[in-house]
Amino acid sequence: MTSKLLFTVLFLFSINGLTQIYEGNAFLIGNFINVAIDSAKGKEGTGTGGGFHYRGGAPGTPCGLVADPNETGWDSELFHGDFFTAGSPENGFGLEINGTNYNNNAGGADDDIVVHAGYPLYSEEGSCMAATWYGEVEGIEMKIVYRLKENDLFYTTNITLYNTTEEDLIDLYYYRNVDPDNNQSIGGTFHTNNTVVAQPNEMCQKALVTATQELPIPSFLAFGAVGENFRVSHGGFSNRSGSDIWNGTGVLTNVVGESVHEDKAISLAYKTDLAAGDTVNFSYAIILDEDALDDAFSDFYYPNFLTIDGEIAEPWSECDDIERIDTVVACPGDTVMFYLTGENVDDYNWIWTPATGLTTDTGDTTFVVHDEMITYTVSSDPLDCVILEPKKIVFKPAGLVATISEDITISIGESTTLVATGGDSYSWFPFDGLSDPFESTTEATPDETTLYSVIVSNEDGFCPDDTLSVLVTVINELLVGQLKQELISIYPNPLSTSTTIDFGEKLTSPHTIIVYDAIGKTVYCKHDIMEKKIQLDDLNLDSGTYFIGLMDNQLNQIWSEKLIVR
Repeated sequence: MTSKLLFTVLFLFSINGLTQIYEGNAFLIGNFINVAIDSAKGKEGTGTGGGFHYRGGAPGTPCGLVADPNETGWDSELFHGDFFTAGSPENGFGLEINGTNYNNNAGGADDDIVVHAGYPLYSEEGSCMAATWYGEVEGIEMKIVYRLKENDLFYTTNITLYNTTEEDLIDLYYYRNVDPDNNQSIGGTFHTNNTVVAQPNEMCQKALVTATQELPIPSFLAFGAVGENFRVSHGGFSNRSGSDIWNGTGVLTNVVGESVHEDKAISLAYKTDLAAGDTVNFSYAIILDEDALDDAFSDFYYPNFLTIDGEIAEPWSECDDIERIDTVVACPGDTVMFYLTGENVDDYNWIWTPATGLTTDTGDTTFVVHDEMITYTVSSDPLDCVILEPKKIVFKPAGLVATISEDITISIGESTTLVATGGDSYSWFPFDGLSDPFESTTEATPDETTLYSVIVSNEDGFCPDDTLSVLVTVINELLVGQLKQELISIYPNPLSTSTTIDFGEKLTSPHTIIVYDAIGKTVYCKHDIMEKKIQLDDLNLDSGTYFIGLMDNQLNQIWSEKLIVR
């Protein structure tokens, strides 16, 4: 919950030349489902328009919900429905607040929840379309978003309730009720086989009630949801009590497995407490084909990401793909958080594959640091009553990881090749002794030990420049052999406060120890060393990477080592 309710501004569009707001009503016209949203009451079921495949219905509400799951091209003798408006339409929703029910149903007087001016609104993004209705009753603001993807055989209803009062509400109920007439208009009866398939329990959080017919052609309608706050039932007709629907009381039943053949309603209810100033948000699906059940429940979750710069995925980016694939672009070395958003993600055992670059491959949250583009798949262990389809998310580095040559020791007068990678442009410094300081590869012929650094940049500027360094140690050939470098050791390294250098043999002339930071600045110096070993316990260095060098009495560096301070 949150203390503030934000409403998205949606814009009017048209699909295939069809007007999606007609005479104030909204029409979601998919390839296999059509839904008509009434402007005054916010329910499915209204007048003609919007390209709806009209079959007929009750006066004033001829368009509600039709489906073509067998892909007949909307053959008037073969497509299903109208599910909601045949005969005497019984379709709508309501709220039970402090024991009083407020209803917006097809019945003439059921208009307690008052629409705000200018609603419904219609929007589309890629293959997705949405209709948003906004109303209010007794200080409860209510937003309904109907969402349909053009090729799906289900659509979702998302409800947001905002308590604008100063009273904490206990046992607030939302309900949804419909008398499903399925195929009555093409020769079927008003009777359907109504079954409570599942209720939320400790093993599985699914709620599902179905209404089916076999004649004149097999048809299917279901309300489905996930979460312990949901319940489904069947029975009755003009059901107007959220608590009765939730509890299965009165003329209603919510017993799992109970099925009857009758001209009665199927119902869904959501029960919650709602503190003053708080909101609650939940979703359920209306499913028009049994084979679409898994897809519908999978629609309740999606993978998201959070980058180091605060970029978050958009939940409806799957509208551009049959299979949702989000792509997160991050800088090399950046950590990105992957997480799952949706209904009741805590109820599933999530698995991420492959495990490469992930802090963990299980759970609803993981972190990724990777150097190459990779596609991750997230799926759940099968549960007793819900199978979720795997979904994908792509991690794409914005550029290559910057690299540089290893530290090297050369004799005076020799050259060495320095190489950097991972960028579009390079700038080496200092320039002294370099053949070309603005290429990724340059020849270095320094007269003395030099710490070379390179700035690695990318053209798009998405990621910051990297600065890397390499130490080229120059030895005077005349002095080689004065000290056996292979005998020299330094410990501990990494270090925290002090370290010891063991030269392997006693020095016979004064030597100097110098410590450089990553940009070549001297941060420590000790002269006149002639011992076999020496402990450096007064470094006082910040955490980081340094370079330590040993100079002879002619200030020629004859040994160097990288020093790590923690």
